[in-house]
Amino acid sequence: MNTHFSHVGRYELPAFDGEPPDVSARVSADIETRSNAIVLYVRGDIDAYTITRWRRVLDDAFQRASDGRQLVVDLDEVTFMSCRSIIDLACRAQQHDTIRVSVVKAAPSVLDRIITAAGLAQWLTLHTDLADVISTSTDPPRPNLRVWTHRETDRGTPTHQ
Repeated sequence: MNTHFSHVGRYELPAFDGEPPDVSARVSADIETRSNAIVLYVRGDIDAYTITRWRRVLDDAFQRASDGRQLVVDLDEVTFMSCRSIIDLACRAQQHDTIRVSVVKAAPSVLDRIITAAGLAQWLTLHTDLADVISTSTDPPRPNLRVWTHRETDRGTPTHQ
């Protein structure tokens, strides 16, 4: 049974309420619903100016995947990604521990080094091929650890529990 290419729908996420028009132009995202996964395709720069949109896009994607589907975040067309945006993704993956989160980036990048150096690989598995990620059906066990959260007042201090 070949379910990893059965598309239910794909559409571009519009600008959110109150969002300046240039923000959605700087970071655009498509959501694709598949039988076993939600695929989030992201394009552009994720920086301090666009971080609020990034968080809203992630929240939307996690909500869609909350029915037990895998969430795949395809970052192949992201030209810049701040460390804060990577931590935001890892925090959401940790908070939604029943959703398997995979990140796709075809070419080696700073992203791999940041995820590894920050110890975020437990929540964000990196892949170079979208087709391989979608066809993977096993989920490695998740550790019961904590990473930084965007709600902490001291953004530079990791939380240890």
